[in-house]
Amino acid sequence: MKKLLSIQLCLAVFLAPMFCSADWHEFTSADGKKKVWAEVKGLDSSTNTVTLLLQTKKQIKAPTTAFSEADQAYIEKAGMALAAGRSLWFEFEDVENKVSEKRNPANGFQTLKLENGFEIEVLNNGKVDLKGLKAEYQIFYSGYESPLDDRPKKTDSVKLGAAGEFDLDARGRTKLKTDLVPMTSIKKLPRSECTGGT
Repeated sequence: MKKLLSIQLCLAVFLAPMFCSADWHEFTSADGKKKVWAEVKGLDSSTNTVTLLLQTKKQIKAPTTAFSEADQAYIEKAGMALAAGRSLWFEFEDVENKVSEKRNPANGFQTLKLENGFEIEVLNNGKVDLKGLKAEYQIFYSGYESPLDDRPKKTDSVKLGAAGEFDLDARGRTKLKTDLVPMTSIKKLPRSECTGGT
């Protein structure tokens, strides 16, 4: 029997596959006549405009269609990687479902069977559509083995989980749910509810 002490969540949301955007890349114009080395610094999906940092330290903005198809695909991945690190916003809500409740006036305790977890709202607060996102999480929880003993043994546990791959449009939002952790909570009943209580 385990009595719940605390439950915490560690969440990581990332692009799948992971992509490093802070790389210099040789871009080729759509007609194949010009080449330039630059680093992607931003992408606006609504206008299909990319911001590039040139080797001269000058920043320029250009339509993504000004570059080859291969470079357009590179720009999309680099832009998503940047946006995923800058623009995701999270709101967490505890989830607790009561599975069963047993009150025992004879021994003066109430036993609750619970399922605990989290619901996470994810907002893409940027201007880039994010594709192929994955979420992984760890739920940390602590409890006591045999909590009615004089010196109960504390235990720490971790539950690992992951959400399936999902997309998130610019300014869009979605909700993720973690798996639930089954727990047992034991509480003392008020004296008035115990056998022989007043």
